Amino acid sequence: VKENRIENGILNHNDICQIWHQYDSNIHDWILKLTENFDLTFSIPNKQLSIVPCMLQENEPFFQWPELNEKNPVKISEFKVVYKFSYQ
Repeated sequence: VKENRIENGILNHNDICQIWHQYDSNIHDWILKLTENFDLTFSIPNKQLSIVPCMLQENEPFFQWPELNEKNPVKISEFKVVYKFSYQ
C-alpha cells in the first residue's frame, strides 16, 4: 500500500511489475484480481488502471468546470460522481 508508484489512488497496471517485483510475474494478474475480490482495488473499465481507495486524497480535488451558457457554442454537460466506500 505504501508503494510510491501509486499516485493519488491510481494504480497504473504498467507499474505492477515494479510494485510486486518480489513475486513471480506469472501471478501478478492473480494478485490484482485478489485485491479486487477484497475490495482493495477497483478496476477502471477499458483502461489499464485501478483505483486504490485507501490511497485516494482526503480532500476533494479542485476542478474548474467551463462556463455553461447559451453563448457557449459547445454543448457541454457537467456531472459529479461521488464514490463512497465502506470498510468493515
